[in-house]
Amino acid sequence: MTLKNAKKTSGAIYERLKPQGVNTLVTGPIKINGKMVGFYGVDNPPEEKLHEISNEIDMIEFMISFMIRLRDNADALEHSALYDQLTDCKNRKALDWAYTEKLEKYFPLAVVMCDLNGLKEINDQKGHDAGDKFIVQAAQTLKSVFGKRNVYRLGGDEFIAVLPDITHPAFQKLLETAKSQLGDTASLGATISGTKDTDFESLLKAADAEMYENKKQYYIATGKERRKHGL
Repeated sequence: MTLKNAKKTSGAIYERLKPQGVNTLVTGPIKINGKMVGFYGVDNPPEEKLHEISNEIDMIEFMISFMIRLRDNADALEHSALYDQLTDCKNRKALDWAYTEKLEKYFPLAVVMCDLNGLKEINDQKGHDAGDKFIVQAAQTLKSVFGKRNVYRLGGDEFIAVLPDITHPAFQKLLETAKSQLGDTASLGATISGTKDTDFESLLKAADAEMYENKKQYYIATGKERRKHGL
């Protein structure tokens, strides 16, 4: 392709190539699953090398496309391993990997435990599709309040939000927003690290204890029978 032809087909390409002193260009497309995602080429190639360059470009296209597919597959595998399929929240494995180091660099670190109320009742009365929808809606609320990267689904109807490097006032504001938006659909328990040497396990236990107590109070207030934890 000559620069003159490039001007006829694409003004943007012409304006990009002209300042670089490009007069001729041999290009090849980069395609993934039949869709062109980019192109590459050789500028100002020697005329006697055009055929040779064209063959090499075909080989390079295959290599580039193959590497892009490998990258995309690796990203998909990582997402599948670390994210919950139903809610697209991070999963327990992701949580186990996230906070294995000392918490000093995350200080203050806040933890919110969340257990949904009445999931079994919804499953029994309306079916598991309705129960899944209930879980997804709660997850969306948690992610909208605390941020997608901070919310984990531990399993069933249990979630946790972990908020690194957050001030007490900011944390309290988010917590009140979550309580307001979730209402009686969930019981929450929360805590925030008081010192830099606070360990993660103690934060989890403190938040879980408060959540369990709030769950208990929910059943007392509603008069519903609590047959097991998580109902």
